[in-house]
Amino acid sequence: MTEALGVASSVVDVVDLSASVFSLCLQYSREVKNAKDDIERLCEEIATFQATTEELQTGEFRIDKKHAHQTLAKQCLRVMRSALHENLCGLSFPGTRRSTLDSSELEERVPSQLQYACIHWAYHYMEGDPKSNDNDQVHDFLATHLLHWMEALSLLGRAKECLNSLKSLARWQAKREDSRLSAIVADAMRFLQSYFSVIAEAPLQIYCCLAFAPRKSVVRKTFEDAIPKWISNLPKVGENWDACLLTLEGHSSDVNSVVFSHDSRKVASGSGDKTIRIWDAETGDCERELKGHSKWVNSVVFSHDSKKVASGSYDKTIRIWNTETGKCEQELKGHSDYVMSVVFS
Repeated sequence: MTEALGVASSVVDVVDLSASVFSLCLQYSREVKNAKDDIERLCEEIATFQATTEELQTGEFRIDKKHAHQTLAKQCLRVMRSALHENLCGLSFPGTRRSTLDSSELEERVPSQLQYACIHWAYHYMEGDPKSNDNDQVHDFLATHLLHWMEALSLLGRAKECLNSLKSLARWQAKREDSRLSAIVADAMRFLQSYFSVIAEAPLQIYCCLAFAPRKSVVRKTFEDAIPKWISNLPKVGENWDACLLTLEGHSSDVNSVVFSHDSRKVASGSGDKTIRIWDAETGDCERELKGHSKWVNSVVFSHDSKKVASGSYDKTIRIWNTETGKCEQELKGHSDYVMSVVFS
């Protein structure tokens, strides 16, 4: 109930609703038991509430969902334009880790309505009226505040949601003709993906990362003035992004086997360091390190639902792992020599 009220209150702050509409928001929030910040589910709940609430069928309270999303998107952009800026939390050191930030100060610097706007503006924009002419507003926002938006979500520990929003925007924009918006969204996605682990851990490093982006990167060209002045000798970089999307580092010995999960969201790797690692294929983050083999891991494979990984090793065993918990569920013994390959039926 408290979480639902928090979400409703954030929406009210974003759109500056009247007292009469706010009373309906409060009435609605009593119907939601555990809304958290899942805005898509929240919107489904609102639709159900609307269908069963007489005041929302006619007159001043009637809701046009696409128009409502469009209004929310515009108001989210307004909130972000007025509040976002470089070094939002006033950090004194560009390498400050997000994990060291004081939660109460973070809440003060990034209040609930700004959090809501940063997290949900793209969803509202894509759910709005497709015939609207809001692309210029979105392009202008990204051309001014893209890095500030990324910084804010990184401060909140939600850099992955920033990447997901960019990916959704890229897919959505592919169906429309706006080369300027498509270009900055696609390049922003590549920029964030390339330096994700650094940006997610130390938000102000986003401005340092500009120095390592290709010279023709849209993000670099747009925000070149934001490269810290203390970087006196800029690194030599290429003209364009190369074909390598991510480099996954962490194993201490040779990598003997690599495989994608069936939904392409994860990567498993087996190494001579006796471990298996499960990686996020979008960010390059290591999600799990699976330990148990006593010798090299030669082969790894995902189950068809991607919930398990099988591994074969020089220790003559096969192990079945739960990818969500990282626990070994079965150890299969019987081979008298190295296990060179494994596969699920």
